[in-house]
Amino acid sequence: MILRPTTSRRAGTNEDGTRRGMAAVEFALLLPLIFTLVMGMIETGNMFLTWLSIQEAAEVGARFASTGQGEDDGTRLTQIADVSANVLGSLNGDTKVLIRCYPGRDVSASAVENSAGTPCDMVEVEVRHDYSPVTPIIGSLLPDTITLSSSDRKVNEPWEPCSGT
Repeated sequence: MILRPTTSRRAGTNEDGTRRGMAAVEFALLLPLIFTLVMGMIETGNMFLTWLSIQEAAEVGARFASTGQGEDDGTRLTQIADVSANVLGSLNGDTKVLIRCYPGRDVSASAVENSAGTPCDMVEVEVRHDYSPVTPIIGSLLPDTITLSSSDRKVNEPWEPCSGT
């Protein structure tokens, strides 16, 4: 007669004594956390991409503003805003382009709003965009809109002799 060792196994355990289904329970507990982290990374990446686009729009707008194009026919402010808006492409949300100048390049003085200035003045282009979150879970944790902004300053080129020089 061959005697086999008897092992008493409790119901719901594997041969090595571990409980069946434990991995499924742990996965079910961690899945919402993992999903939230992935959605947070997607939202952060999308917001960062939007901010980089806004920053580039401000830089391109300031670069164009410093050339003085449109000064002769009075369309300079419109052209600056259009050049900045074209960089943004099809961003969803409200976008504003603010243009101001600092006469005589003195940025500590008050800025003149809605003016790109004269030759050798400092011009500043600021782009503001109301960003709306795109992911469902993270979007519910954030405000409905987040205002992202960026600005850039350039010295206007001397397309005419500079005043005061």
